[in-house]
Amino acid sequence: MSKAKKLRFLLIIAIIFLVIILNSCSLLGKSKKSMASWEGSVFTSEWAGIRIPLPEGWQIATNEQIRQLTSLSTELVSGVTGVKVKDMEKADVIYPMYITEYPLGYDGLNTNMLLCFQKLKAIENVTIKDAKEFLLAVKKQLDNTNLGYNIEVGQTKNIAGKEFILMTSTIDLVPGYEMIQKYYSCIHDGYIISIIATASIDQEEKIDSLVDRIESY
Repeated sequence: MSKAKKLRFLLIIAIIFLVIILNSCSLLGKSKKSMASWEGSVFTSEWAGIRIPLPEGWQIATNEQIRQLTSLSTELVSGVTGVKVKDMEKADVIYPMYITEYPLGYDGLNTNMLLCFQKLKAIENVTIKDAKEFLLAVKKQLDNTNLGYNIEVGQTKNIAGKEFILMTSTIDLVPGYEMIQKYYSCIHDGYIISIIATASIDQEEKIDSLVDRIESY
């Protein structure tokens, strides 16, 4: 991967981590421990009512690795959006799971899935009544990055017995090298649950299969 492509890829991955919290503030919420955990190679969240068996050979990011990725993301996204790092760091968002097909140092587009819990009352400057409105707000933030996203919002998908709204975005990392991201969101117990799956466009079936692995707890 060329240096230019790698920098653009890192920026886009950073935006995946942070674009959904740019309008958030800090509020006390549930503890991370009570909301989700790993049981061997199976991610479980009794609170959210989901379990996700890890695909064979896939990698689980540790809490420290997620913290480091989030820290890097705040710096990169701040440079694009102008939002202060300290404002992003105080947002009430939990990332209980981040899994990748290859180790985090992989030199390429590493197919991955991120799970995010965001307290609904912590979202500022926009009224969110349902998951579609939330994703439309995310779409607006992605559009404002001027990175060239193509975005569609509105389809629904049943995941683990819950109806999620789907937002699909595609973007050229460089000419001829396209990435797809699928954001699935629903409202649950005062939180937005978001599942974000990312891959190269020719690996779309892989992320669809990954989402289909999610089961009811």
